Amino acid sequence: MKQYLQIHSAEEMRKFGTLLGTILQPQTTILLSGDLGAGKTTLSQSIAKGLCVTERVSSPTFTIVKEYESGRLPLYHIDAYRLESGDDIGIDEYFLLQGVTIIEWPSMIQESLPEKVIEIEIFYQGDGREIQLSTSDKRYEAIMQKIVKQYQQEMSDSFEKINN
Repeated sequence: MKQYLQIHSAEEMRKFGTLLGTILQPQTTILLSGDLGAGKTTLSQSIAKGLCVTERVSSPTFTIVKEYESGRLPLYHIDAYRLESGDDIGIDEYFLLQGVTIIEWPSMIQESLPEKVIEIEIFYQGDGREIQLSTSDKRYEAIMQKIVKQYQQEMSDSFEKINN
């Protein structure tokens, strides 16, 4: 299943991520892909906000993994950019925990990833972004449908407020 969203600004990216964070469930794995500067870290920070994480969330590029325990669910933020295929960092342990795992640059560790994931790809589109959400898992399909519907409703409500 695939869903697509148009994102026109960093503020819209933050709204999408925050909404997504509010509906995520334990043992959810999100794979974030996109070019450098596409918005992966902004989206991760916003998901953390939706999970009510109180710590400052930053890219774990140099530490590989950052753990945040202050939210309604723990957040495990992994940046695989600096890893090489075959590196064993014990990543599979995170998939068994009762939190949300976000992996930026998942293609670097493809063989270590779980089967059931939400994939989010961010593409440049003019001044904005296109987000492609995909999954093959029924539980995640429901989450994706819910987030797309909520996001589109919020954007519609915001548009109506501006035009009235």
